[in-house]
Amino acid sequence: MTRISDVVRRGFALIAAMLLAGAVMAMPAMAGRPNCLVANLETGNSHQTLQAAVDAASPGDSLQVKGTCAGNTTITKDLNISGKSNPAFGPATLDGLEAGRVVTIRGSVAVTISELRIAHGAADFGAGVATEVDFSRPGTNVVTIVESVISGNTASTYGGGIANDHGIVTLVDSSVRGNTAVTGAGIHNSRDDGTLTLRGKSSVSGNHATGDAGGIYSDTHGNVTLMDRSSVHHNTAGENGGGIVVGDSVVVLNDQSSVRQNTAGGDGGGVYIVAMFGVFEMNDSSSVSGNSPNNVCQAPWPGSLGCIF
Repeated sequence: MTRISDVVRRGFALIAAMLLAGAVMAMPAMAGRPNCLVANLETGNSHQTLQAAVDAASPGDSLQVKGTCAGNTTITKDLNISGKSNPAFGPATLDGLEAGRVVTIRGSVAVTISELRIAHGAADFGAGVATEVDFSRPGTNVVTIVESVISGNTASTYGGGIANDHGIVTLVDSSVRGNTAVTGAGIHNSRDDGTLTLRGKSSVSGNHATGDAGGIYSDTHGNVTLMDRSSVHHNTAGENGGGIVVGDSVVVLNDQSSVRQNTAGGDGGGVYIVAMFGVFEMNDSSSVSGNSPNNVCQAPWPGSLGCIF
């Protein structure tokens, strides 16, 4: 026998459920958080793309990225850009969606990038990050990348992770890994006077070049310095220089830096010196070891030493 109180209780429960369903349906679609939020720490303003935040910023401002910010960003002013990873937004990421370069830095500016992942860029060169000359504002770009990861980018020519053209690029405790290109899959250090420095525990690893230089290619008048415990390891090249190719440039290993366990289809599994005026130096406790088919080779121009060890 059904009691009146049971009927009343079931009626109230049905009404409450209907009211809740109506409230949920009435909630606006914008109630959810955005995938990307970029805050200007000077002004307090926020934007939903990095490019919008860059365009609105004044030189010297600090921008903080939360979430995954998709698209391509060009920077032509001095800026500090940092990531803020948290459970609500996940890892701070700049994602090129395989539809263009992720970050272009142009015009004689100073830019610091920290605690960010830069991924899925696709471009002719410098798919992750590229420094470019602006001939209307001649000068040198100064780029510092701190505690960041540049990964999964693809260039159809050179510089899968980074292409440094006439800039000063410093990596501090950062990783360039899993990028691809024809030449210089991890980093291509410049067509003209580029300077590249790896500090702390920075690494260039797991990159693949179909041609030369799985890890780093240092080209015309470039300078590359590995310091502290930085390393170039486990990269592969279809042709020469699994780890590093030294063109008409200078590459120096200092402290406890290393070039190890890289593989080339041709010569110079670790380091390949391709130009007559290329210079490769090892200092302190630095090392080149465990590379295949050999550790250091010079191209067979007259007077070259061939494969040294």
